[in-house]
Amino acid sequence: EKKQYDKAEELYERALDIRRRALAPDHPSLAYTVKHLAILYKKMGKLDKAVPLYELAVEIRQKSFGPKHPSVATALVNLAVLYSQML
Repeated sequence: EKKQYDKAEELYERALDIRRRALAPDHPSLAYTVKHLAILYKKMGKLDKAVPLYELAVEIRQKSFGPKHPSVATALVNLAVLYSQML
């Protein structure tokens, strides 16, 4: 199982690197990749790595869609769930 997580982490990081080079820093596809890497870190128990990624996903979505968009609300809920798991 750990090997699969490690492989997934490597692939997400590669995808994130490609998207960071190819897309604007506030592109929604970047937030999508960041969110999925954060989900992986959460599953791996690496909450300290997941937090800044969830925060970045919120920031990107706010810039892309505006602060009152439903996508921003979803990102905020994801971050809140993570914080509640850290208690």
